[in-house]
Amino acid sequence: MALRWHRRAPRSAVRAWASGEPPPLVLRPVGRADRPALTPSSIDGGFDADDLALAEEALRHREGGSAPVHPRLVELVYRAVRHFDAPWVHVVSGYRPDSATSRHTQGRAVDMVLPGVSDRRLARFLQRQGFVSVGIYTRSGFVHLDVRARSYFWVDRSWPGEPQRTRSILREAAQRHDRQARRRGEEPVPDLEVAAGDAGGDASERAPALDDSVEEDG
Repeated sequence: MALRWHRRAPRSAVRAWASGEPPPLVLRPVGRADRPALTPSSIDGGFDADDLALAEEALRHREGGSAPVHPRLVELVYRAVRHFDAPWVHVVSGYRPDSATSRHTQGRAVDMVLPGVSDRRLARFLQRQGFVSVGIYTRSGFVHLDVRARSYFWVDRSWPGEPQRTRSILREAAQRHDRQARRRGEEPVPDLEVAAGDAGGDASERAPALDDSVEEDG
């Protein structure tokens, strides 16, 4: 599945997407047929309440649970889409009813893949945005992104459905990217709640089990 998600999009699809004024943010939830398209107010982003409602629907749990999606999370995903000219985003996991301290439960996290973009390239781009947590799932084949007050970067080597085996990385770079983001005018997202003794927050969860019935995207 991960290989299919990373497969480069057809040039015709990229051209059609890029012809939008501005290009949309197309979300493809894994294992589902819906493909909601969010329309920003400009090429730099800007999503209204209707777009955020579409994002919440795209990130809802397969059993029906959801949470309002934080606007900055959507903005950062779109920023990555524009940077890599990705006509859609594979949403591996959005809302998950893990715990109150999980940013997946708070509507502040997404596990994602961009077609034609390696996880490490995507992670490096997202790390530079500041005030984010970025995790690379090396064996499951996707990138975790969440928004928060202070950046935290990590690598996870667990298989799908296993407890996470995380390792913190790039601590000094995380602090540097936050300083640079603040100078650019970026604002940190105040943390709602963080588990005691867990600096990484979402880096203590279980890797999401993937749906083997997912069909290849065209």
